[in-house]
Amino acid sequence: MKAHHDHHQKVLVVTHGTTIRSMVAHFAPEIDITNGPKNGSVTRIDIDGDQIRVVDYAQDLADVKVNQHL
Repeated sequence: MKAHHDHHQKVLVVTHGTTIRSMVAHFAPEIDITNGPKNGSVTRIDIDGDQIRVVDYAQDLADVKVNQHL
């Protein structure tokens, strides 16, 4: 993705829960991924250069404030 998007550009990725769990386990092993994300939940991963940080994992969409992460 870094090769195709400018810095600070926002990208939305929609994928399966297993893929999300794998990414979170790799980049934030301290996060408990025992319970996978529910359909429609939000996981936010920030990428800044070579720094990758999991900000939110499996947040219920109803709990995410509108524009909170925009």
